[in-house]
Amino acid sequence: MRRLTLVRHGQTDWNLAGRIQGHTDIELNDKGRWQAQRLAERLAGERFDRVLCSDARRARQTLAPYAQASGCAVEYLAQLRERHFGAFEGQTYESLAQARPQAFARLRARDTAFELDGGESLLQLRERIVTALEFALGRAQDESVLIVTHGGVLDLMYRHFLAMPLETPRQAEQLNAALNRVSLDQGRFSIDIWADAAHLDA
Repeated sequence: MRRLTLVRHGQTDWNLAGRIQGHTDIELNDKGRWQAQRLAERLAGERFDRVLCSDARRARQTLAPYAQASGCAVEYLAQLRERHFGAFEGQTYESLAQARPQAFARLRARDTAFELDGGESLLQLRERIVTALEFALGRAQDESVLIVTHGGVLDLMYRHFLAMPLETPRQAEQLNAALNRVSLDQGRFSIDIWADAAHLDA
């Protein structure tokens, strides 16, 4: 039995404004830093055989309080970044709908082959994230792995775990700094906890 603990990064000002972040390197805001502290408290006492994190600043800052308290070694991976939205980054979905209605329609329809003006298609994102998961689970002796990443990445992982088509509308929203637990047994994934934000109730 292998165990994955997956975390979305804390809140940023762009999250609050509804701006598309993608690969743009935005830092946590005050609430996001508070969420990172609550996450560290939630994970206090847990030890992981391997800890991986997106190299984006918002993910690194989310992991930092736990990493400092636990003294764990961290592997930072560009492969765990959010989807690259190209020229759409920095826009809100409302402004994109007005300025580029056809592109917005393809984005909302989850057109899997649609490359986002210099960004990634969903097919390209899936290939990147599945490869990152295989790397994260590549050492047989690692029974417990922690990954800190992004909402879009977690949505794609959720689909991968449940063998859901990419075109299916999103079914499981992730709050900032939410926690997820997934088991892998004899090559089959099972979701134990998804989008758990109990540590943020305060």
